[in-house]
Amino acid sequence: LVVTLHGGGEVADNNMTQLTSNRVAVTFAKPERQRRDPAFVLSPQIPLPRPMDGPDGTDWTDAKVQAALIELIDTFVSEHSHNLDTARLYLVGLSSGGRGIYSLLAKRPDVFAAALPTAGWGDPATMERITHIPIWADHSVDDPVVPYREGRFGKPGTWTLMNTLESAGARVTRGEWANDLPKAQFEARSRALLRQARATRSHVLFTSYTP
Repeated sequence: LVVTLHGGGEVADNNMTQLTSNRVAVTFAKPERQRRDPAFVLSPQIPLPRPMDGPDGTDWTDAKVQAALIELIDTFVSEHSHNLDTARLYLVGLSSGGRGIYSLLAKRPDVFAAALPTAGWGDPATMERITHIPIWADHSVDDPVVPYREGRFGKPGTWTLMNTLESAGARVTRGEWANDLPKAQFEARSRALLRQARATRSHVLFTSYTP
């Protein structure tokens, strides 16, 4: 099961923008991808009006939203347990979705098999709870919306979270290249980083995109 958490710009009441805007869920649902890696894809949407609990209750970390998300995942897993590998539940998220990933992993550290947070931010104090979880995080160093080092509302960005994970005991494998490389070159760099991680028995990868 791949659960995708959209960014703040996709909060809406149409149950469509979270699919069409950044096409994260679509990527996993494409027929060619399904033939290679069959999976359920669950792509919930946060409705309007935008929920907020204080300055850091950004969407997926809002208490009511997160409780509903957990209930949705648990219900889906229960209803599809006959043909769903419950040991392979994955989180994928962008921006505030990345923030939601770090929050959810820390609260349910034994549920998810791996996560792909892009341009997220979070609480360094919770990183020690998730050192065992395979993560591949990425972030542009010049991100104007969610800063690379210091995230939204002054909370640490991906760079700081990865350093904190490493200090807590996780071995982090780092790569850096331009995000606008031709697709073949981008994939080659990514595969090389994955090989490097496997060779060093690292399960946390961090890609930084340069201007």
